[in-house]
Amino acid sequence: MEGETISQQYIPNVIGMLLTIVGARYYMPAEDLDGYTSDAPGHRMMLMAEPDNQVDPDAVAVFDIDRASIVGHVRHEDLPKVHQLMALHSGTTIFLHVLGLVPQHRTSLMAYPVIDGKEITSLNGPDVHRYLASHDIFGALEQSLASIQPNVKKVIYDCFRYLRDNIGMNIPQHTLSSFCKSIEYDKNNNNSATKIDQFIAQNTGEVTHG
Repeated sequence: MEGETISQQYIPNVIGMLLTIVGARYYMPAEDLDGYTSDAPGHRMMLMAEPDNQVDPDAVAVFDIDRASIVGHVRHEDLPKVHQLMALHSGTTIFLHVLGLVPQHRTSLMAYPVIDGKEITSLNGPDVHRYLASHDIFGALEQSLASIQPNVKKVIYDCFRYLRDNIGMNIPQHTLSSFCKSIEYDKNNNNSATKIDQFIAQNTGEVTHG
């Protein structure tokens, strides 16, 4: 574990904000669908969070103001960007500029968010860093180190090293260092593994070694 080299986390300069709207076929009769998707760029639309959605509380609906009805949802892959945009502009209505149909998809639309009359085509500058910070899976792993079993930590650490050294994935150096220090701590505190096993047993009813 010695001789770690610095591995910088990749931070893009720009995150594109083109959104895909899906599910229109569920909100209108099939005979009306082609006509509606063709006319959609001329309609006024806005984003509407759905925290009470029983299927997905992170869902964000697209509301057609002219029709006074929901016409679809932001696709799942775009939700992190949309939620970050909503957080950055809390209390502001986010409208949509619908460009048209997604190529080769008869019922999916493409759109850019519009805030205060300005079309948002990308997140850049400080917004990118704020976006990434709020979705830092490596940071979440580091925060949970105390609850990860020593043998599992070692497996995760070895996987990260392999991904960095053999696949070329950008693994933050601070993540590798945190795992390394935590593994060394486990080695120097022989009872730590037993304590973790006992904690798991208390919460699952399993019997572990003494």
